[in-house]
Amino acid sequence: MLMAVMKKYSDPEVAATMRRRTRERQMKLAEAVDRLRREAGAPSNSYEWYRHSAQRHGRVPIGCTEIKVWKENGAWTVDAQVFEAAITAHRERRAHVARVSSDLIRGIIHGRDGDVIETSHGSYEIRGAFRLVWSHRERVRHRGYGTWYCNRCNQPAKTRNEKEECHRCADWNGCGRDCTLSEVICVSCDTRQPI
Repeated sequence: MLMAVMKKYSDPEVAATMRRRTRERQMKLAEAVDRLRREAGAPSNSYEWYRHSAQRHGRVPIGCTEIKVWKENGAWTVDAQVFEAAITAHRERRAHVARVSSDLIRGIIHGRDGDVIETSHGSYEIRGAFRLVWSHRERVRHRGYGTWYCNRCNQPAKTRNEKEECHRCADWNGCGRDCTLSEVICVSCDTRQPI
């Protein structure tokens, strides 16, 4: 039995067929990056960035999925089926983010207390009866901590900052969070929550 199996895989025609099938499942990294760039919401990284990631880590991010890469005849290569699955996951994630974003505009909140939900313009974190909504651009530029909204009436909330500054804020340049926040208050429905 073992000899029959060994003979089957040592047959040149079978070996050639297996190599052809393997090549059909492969895709050059350059082609994969080109296809990824055509997807909506794909990152604008250059091919060189992906090539360096392949050299350093043996993996590259395709959307929100990291896929394995290897050198084949001097060119970086990915598995075509794994790439297609990563593109599908990227599309599904984009559709989910678009749905959550449109729901937020209509006042529909997703998630539970403590969850951080990504939207097309930023994210929001649910904290009890309130949510903190922020833009990624504002956070990166240190232009604010975000805006608090009441989950009940969907109106902007006011904040009370009565806590003492943290050690970093007191001695240096700031901790990057609203460490003095003590309470969030909705003026419309009189909901209050200590933080």
